[in-house]
Amino acid sequence: ALGGALTLYLADAVGIEVRLDAAKLGLRVTGATYRVVVDLPAPLPDATGDLELGSGPMDIERIRPLSLNLKLRTPGGVRLALSGGLSYLPGLRLVSAQAVRLRSVQVPGLPAGAVLASVGLRAEAVPGEEKNGRFGANAGVGLQVRLGANVWLVGEGRGFVFRRHQLQWERAGGALTPLEQALARELERRLGPVDFNPNYFQATFGLALAF
Repeated sequence: ALGGALTLYLADAVGIEVRLDAAKLGLRVTGATYRVVVDLPAPLPDATGDLELGSGPMDIERIRPLSLNLKLRTPGGVRLALSGGLSYLPGLRLVSAQAVRLRSVQVPGLPAGAVLASVGLRAEAVPGEEKNGRFGANAGVGLQVRLGANVWLVGEGRGFVFRRHQLQWERAGGALTPLEQALARELERRLGPVDFNPNYFQATFGLALAF
């Protein structure tokens, strides 16, 4: 996490703070298995199988909230500082790529566990979509220690809260076989959107210059 701020003090203890933060978020994806019956075109019999949603890669851009805060601080050479206010998320692009496999359970002529079909999925969320919120809030507490006439050592913890984002699944890849098309229809019926909140906490240390 990185952060920078400019503060205009209206009085010795009260100021208006503008800050830009940046953080790299780590996300973990876990798989799931569903028992499904796939309706195949005649004269093929219906296939019963295990639908496996894999643990594929998830790519997320660095998050960069811009905040406007009210800041309070105590006097002295060692100061406690509190600040909080509104945050704006200029961009958050998250893409999840998954490989979904259908393994046979009851399929005439095939051993159990054989891969019948595989379909690629991707889910994406960007703040420009209506259901993905750009606005949130932040609050932090810090300790400032004077090192010189205009230089302070600063340590701070800060949390960010934003409205939910929603990922919509869509098929990725080229042409599909009839079985893969049937699997894709089953996925569209079963897999709903994924909701998540890009909320996080960061701890930062650095220097402040006062004029």
